[in-house]
Amino acid sequence: VMQRQGLVPLAEFMASRHEAETKLLEVACGTGRFHTFLKDNYPQMETVATDLSPNYVAAARDNLRYFREFSKHKGRPIAPVECVAAAAESLPFGDEEFDVV
Repeated sequence: VMQRQGLVPLAEFMASRHEAETKLLEVACGTGRFHTFLKDNYPQMETVATDLSPNYVAAARDNLRYFREFSKHKGRPIAPVECVAAAAESLPFGDEEFDVV
């Protein structure tokens, strides 16, 4: 329940934006569970999931791949998710590359 509460301010932010033109970064994604909530609500948003642990990134990648296939079979295509193993203090992205973190 707590993770899903993060969707409330995101919905307010997205009210005046087009999801396909918005890029989101999730830091410390763990197994990717919250990211499936993101993609369920914003399937065409470009998203990146990061975590320090390569094991968590692998689990997130697997979970998101399964979610994407499940959604595809339901007739609801989901834009791909980039999964990156990196420390939050030194993410390999440029300044202002994302619209929302």
